[in-house]
Amino acid sequence: MQLKYHQKAVENGVYVVGACGFDSIPADLGQICVRDAMKGDVNSVETYLRVIVPDLPGATINFATWQSAIYGFAHAKELGKTRKQLYPERMPSSKPKLLPRGSLHFSNIVNTWCMPFMGSDKSVMTRTQRSFYHDKGQRPTQLACYAQFQSIISCFMLMLVGLVFGILANYSWGRTLLEKFPGIFSFGFISKSGVPKEKADNTNFEMTLIGEGWNHRIEDEKAAGKPNRKVTTVVKGKNIGYGATCECIVQSALVILQEMDKMPNAGGVYAPGYAFAETTLIQRLTERDVTFTTVVQDM
Repeated sequence: MQLKYHQKAVENGVYVVGACGFDSIPADLGQICVRDAMKGDVNSVETYLRVIVPDLPGATINFATWQSAIYGFAHAKELGKTRKQLYPERMPSSKPKLLPRGSLHFSNIVNTWCMPFMGSDKSVMTRTQRSFYHDKGQRPTQLACYAQFQSIISCFMLMLVGLVFGILANYSWGRTLLEKFPGIFSFGFISKSGVPKEKADNTNFEMTLIGEGWNHRIEDEKAAGKPNRKVTTVVKGKNIGYGATCECIVQSALVILQEMDKMPNAGGVYAPGYAFAETTLIQRLTERDVTFTTVVQDM
């Protein structure tokens, strides 16, 4: 969308802002909270997503989400080409280097087992970083996104599902099987009948963002030294699919209508973090039970 329509949107004064639900609004606006509280350059941001699911019968994830994953995975190879067309130049590397924590690790930060989060958060957050870098000359932030799990057994179950899913999604016959028998291939987490209302109402999330950086702007990379400030932002929301997501979408739309003077340029296709960085969206959401709480620590 950005590659095809950004220039046309700018010319016509139209804003196109994607990824305005769960979970990219918490991640992308969360990094804006970290940036604002840092008061200087942000070297790195790590996100940890925890989904709290009640112990109730029925599916946990909607069938449409399962379908999106199937076809997203099947066409994943197209992303690389599109991104190179959109961003032909690499962003400069930042130091100190943010090291990956591994495919499976126990995090002392959130005290749970974690794995890299395979959703769109990092991609969306990176687009925001790209816009800050290209349009405003700001130092890029290194990003890593992780998902939290209740136990190491849960991690191994996801690995097994992911292995089978990855193989089948590459073939048309495999995609047919995944769509026809979602319950079998997801250990019952997916159902065409959807998530029971009581279960959906009580399925909540908590996203923790840990940012490290400086309380001032870095003019000389070589003289930057170690980060001297840590910022932790926690985003919480209730009823992921039909509560928090709906609130995020509606408030995003209202911000575009009511705060156009705080939006970038005169139109365009943007990620939400860049589009809404100067608006009151975070405040609006916090007042409506999608809360953003930030704590600053000098290191």
